[in-house]
Amino acid sequence: MVSARWLSYLWPVRVAQGTGAHGPLELTWENGRLVVNSDQANQSHGALHRVWQRVLAEAEGAVREAGSVLLLGLGTGSVVHILRQELGLDTPITALEDDPLMIQWGREHFGLDKVEALRVVQGDALSGLEGLHATYDLVVVDVFEDLDIPPGWENGEAVNAVMQRTSPGGLVLWNTISRNPEQAGRIAGLRGQLRTWSAECREMHMERINTVFMVRRHSGR
Repeated sequence: MVSARWLSYLWPVRVAQGTGAHGPLELTWENGRLVVNSDQANQSHGALHRVWQRVLAEAEGAVREAGSVLLLGLGTGSVVHILRQELGLDTPITALEDDPLMIQWGREHFGLDKVEALRVVQGDALSGLEGLHATYDLVVVDVFEDLDIPPGWENGEAVNAVMQRTSPGGLVLWNTISRNPEQAGRIAGLRGQLRTWSAECREMHMERINTVFMVRRHSGR
């Protein structure tokens, strides 16, 4: 019998579907790869995986030096997979994820339950930051509601909360999407807030709509 994985090179093969915290989700084999999609976008292990492969490769020196990692927005674990399987790192990871279905699928289909030194906290990422007391050398922000940045995530309160959990001199990688003038305006506001915390704020543009900010926190602030 031909497996779903091999059939997926001809057409997508759906494995499961459900309703996540922000709308419908589908678990699908596509071109030999198991991915998670929402109505409008890839949420894990597809285009988003490619974005983080490029970003983490660009920042690989700092990523390898990081003694601790904080993920805001786990999905089903693309960044975890890249860090552990592709880069071979055993750095302790704390991940905040508000969608229980993403966490469930991550454990059932992508092996998150087998990843050592991974702590997963279910709940809103911004609220969850208040419950953390450690700082982290690498912070990855990948928080969306489908193809939108959640309300408030471009303002000073959110940026300050993230930066306060970032070690002095630590690196923040912050993914955004811009498809229209309203989103572009929000990202411009985020850019301005990030620059108040860093003398080094680079941008990577990819997949036509993604802009990832690479921000090194001031060591003295």
